[in-house]
Amino acid sequence: MTPVAKAERKDALACPLCGSELVARGPGLRTCPTHGDFTCQHSIWRFLETSLDPFDGHWSAYEGSEIAAAKLAAARRFLKPVLDDPGFDASAAVVDAGCGDGVHFEVLHDHVGGTAAFYGLDASLEVLRQFRARRPSGWTSLHGDLKHLPLRGGSIDLCLSYGALAYSGDLHRGLRELVRVAKPGGRVGVWIYPRPTGLGGAAFRLLRTVVRRLPSALQARVADAIVPLLPWLPTQSGLTLRNATWRQCREIVLVNIAPPVLEMPRLSNLHALVADLGCDLMDLPDQAPGTLWMRKRTA
Repeated sequence: MTPVAKAERKDALACPLCGSELVARGPGLRTCPTHGDFTCQHSIWRFLETSLDPFDGHWSAYEGSEIAAAKLAAARRFLKPVLDDPGFDASAAVVDAGCGDGVHFEVLHDHVGGTAAFYGLDASLEVLRQFRARRPSGWTSLHGDLKHLPLRGGSIDLCLSYGALAYSGDLHRGLRELVRVAKPGGRVGVWIYPRPTGLGGAAFRLLRTVVRRLPSALQARVADAIVPLLPWLPTQSGLTLRNATWRQCREIVLVNIAPPVLEMPRLSNLHALVADLGCDLMDLPDQAPGTLWMRKRTA
């Protein structure tokens, strides 16, 4: 990646509806000629009128927790192709679509001392508020929909989305958006929930069918009953009560069993889509199940 001085970089914000460049009208105000004003409130750029995330209540219970070591380790495994690349440095523009509590920012920041432009996007205002309280500077927080990224096409060196595409309601469109905003030659890395199979898969689908119909208080109680079983369940995070708090473990369970939408496609079905989007899959050894890394073609 060619280094670009931070002072020379033009920010990548754009209208999420039409992709037009936003005109600055003063501190905390940008305008699209077609779709009007977008504001920055409490250091969070607002591209949604309300929170779209059904897990705002879960994040509220999570407040004050440090990121668990096992979750940081999972993020390092996911980001290994970047961390092992000597060409990746602090000049890179990065978007994490579905950034959650900022675990990927923490890993990249520790590795290269920050990035010149890190955009953390999430549909949850609550989690962005918590992320910003822990990391008040060094990144741009975007309250938005990953199916309509508020970023200019071809403006980002590294596009990430870990798990969030599965909740978007249109996984394919979300993937197209990540590729759209990537620079030619830029990388897109996603982790998608592997489709469970066999008896375990059938049991998981039945559990989700039941839990999705319960009120949130009962969903939390079901999750509490599952938390002690985490060491024997096939989770990618590796969180258990040995390395994380009960609240952190409960959240890992809830994001699997409670969301109204959770797409788990076969990765093989996405390979043709990747080619149609003008990307080449990167052949990387020892990838965690559900991981796809691709590079956007330059022509």
